Amino acid sequence: MPLIRSVDVISYAHQYDYAFMLTGDIPNWWVWGYWISPLSYAFNAFSVNEMFAPRWSKPSSDGLNSLGVATLNNFDVYAEKYWYWIGVAALLGFTILYNVLFTLALMYLNPVGKKQAIISEEEASEMEAGGDSKEEPRLVRKESNKGNSTSKQLQL
Repeated sequence: MPLIRSVDVISYAHQYDYAFMLTGDIPNWWVWGYWISPLSYAFNAFSVNEMFAPRWSKPSSDGLNSLGVATLNNFDVYAEKYWYWIGVAALLGFTILYNVLFTLALMYLNPVGKKQAIISEEEASEMEAGGDSKEEPRLVRKESNKGNSTSKQLQL
């Protein structure tokens, strides 16, 4: 079923020609989405890296630029070599930013549903029985021998 939905989305995008927009075709009120997207930086970096490779250095049909630079200009990609490093730095920055935001979200946001902890069957049966023990909270496991059986107790 998800495959059908993704095919529907792709066919819808192709039907209305929204699958790919060049930088110059983006409306002014929508250009912020281009600049905050990590994919735009990745696309620019990979494109610049590929098109400045020696295999694309042959002269283009206009005779002014290399074939790689003409291709970059054709697709409205920045045609300077330093855009590779801008893309690398931006992707590294996005990685750090998203990791920090994810860590902060895990630290300070409450879970959506009910908190559920996993406890042993022994502890669950003690809790159900109403165990009126006045022990301190037990955090560290320590093995102790009582009679013939070995039991594990949590001790502070």
